[in-house]
Amino acid sequence: MRPVPFSVLRAVAWIVFVEMAAMVVFGWYEFMSDRLEPLLPIAFTGAAVACWPMLPSAGWGVFKGGNICRNTPTYIVAVLVHLTFAGGYWTYALDDAKFDEIFALGLTVTSLILVRAYSDYKKQFMS
Repeated sequence: MRPVPFSVLRAVAWIVFVEMAAMVVFGWYEFMSDRLEPLLPIAFTGAAVACWPMLPSAGWGVFKGGNICRNTPTYIVAVLVHLTFAGGYWTYALDDAKFDEIFALGLTVTSLILVRAYSDYKKQFMS
């Protein structure tokens, strides 16, 4: 099976990181508005930092996890699952002005997996 092109991995990793940062900003806004407990923005901030693509073991690798998306079909499935969670989360955030914890958790896990695919490729082939 073909590996995913590096340019795609890099673009998706940075888009995912920006999306995580936006989720964290919205979470802190909800906390400052007294609509969210402080533990959630703190936890999601840590996960967003772990998604920063410039880290050597970014994404799931920060938690000693391996790369799940080693080929194109599994990567496409991970992207589609991520888009499902992203659509659900941003629908709640923008339409209902609520921080949905379940969709945020799914978005975070899939973000960590996608960024891990990028950092694993970078570590394996660019070093």
